[in-house]
Amino acid sequence: MLNKSEELLSSLSPDFPQALCLTEHLKHFEIDFIYVYMDQYELGAKFCRESRKCTNISLDEFCKEQDIEACAVKIILSSLTICIISICRSPMGNFLHFSHTVDSILSFLHNNTTEIIICGDFDINYLNDNDKKSKVDNLLL
Repeated sequence: MLNKSEELLSSLSPDFPQALCLTEHLKHFEIDFIYVYMDQYELGAKFCRESRKCTNISLDEFCKEQDIEACAVKIILSSLTICIISICRSPMGNFLHFSHTVDSILSFLHNNTTEIIICGDFDINYLNDNDKKSKVDNLLL
């Protein structure tokens, strides 16, 4: 007899994968947490790095719900340091506050030895010419 999660998975996808591999910087407790919700699988093996080349950069002081929600990590490679920023803006948020805060975040993170990559959703329609698009383009230049 199938348990409820197996019944649900069978009804959604009767041929769910027989093996599942997860990679990239998961910590021991994260792997254990994931498998609590994946009881149809048996954990065969795991390896977790004890030292990481990825560091969290706190941007909490810049965040304001709906106006700008951001987080960042710094990754140090052999000859390159990269800062990846994820930024989200709600269409209901204050655009002026968003643009000023993005500028502040970039000033906070900028230095001559770090490359910055910005990801996210600014909720700006780039298919039409508009004032918000121009302001963001100028800011990123």
